[in-house]
Amino acid sequence: MENYLEIKKLIEDYEKSILTGDVINNDEPYLVVPNIIIDYKYNPNYGDDRVCECGHDYYRHFDSYENMDAVGCKYCRCCEFKEAK
Repeated sequence: MENYLEIKKLIEDYEKSILTGDVINNDEPYLVVPNIIIDYKYNPNYGDDRVCECGHDYYRHFDSYENMDAVGCKYCRCCEFKEAK
């Protein structure tokens, strides 16, 4: 529960800083600038044979030599997998 409350406070502070353009804790020794990072990871349950709009398979959008990092399609300039309809 304590972690949840800390995360909730960080999100509230982040939203406040976005709306006001202010940094948080101006009178403290450190300025707190919240930063949210979103990592996209390979999903082994998604299905490697699904095809992207770029025409290449799902697994081709990840680097098998680098722990399946999301690197974009190896065969074209497609940066994000979007399943073809």
